[in-house]
Amino acid sequence: MPKTARPELPTDLDDAVRAFGSHVKVAALRSLQREGRATRSELSRRLGISPSTLQAPLKALIDIGVITTYPPMTETTRVNRWFDVNHERLDALLDALGRAISRPN
Repeated sequence: MPKTARPELPTDLDDAVRAFGSHVKVAALRSLQREGRATRSELSRRLGISPSTLQAPLKALIDIGVITTYPPMTETTRVNRWFDVNHERLDALLDALGRAISRPN
């Protein structure tokens, strides 16, 4: 079986590729940026996809630190969890990606 090519990248750049390397993740970030925080059900309605389809991309964005939750994922709760953009982390990843692919001066 062929080996998958995966060049080593700095951590922030690797996180940026993981955060922005999916249509669903980018659409979720875009919606949260433009329309504000949302529950998973509300966000899935905005994007026109099922909540189950959104579950793995949201978890990945939370793990990278680009999306925050309230209540935090560490708390077990029966109330709806709200998702929002961590603007500081998003800006850092966009900056890392921009630096990595920009033309040298």
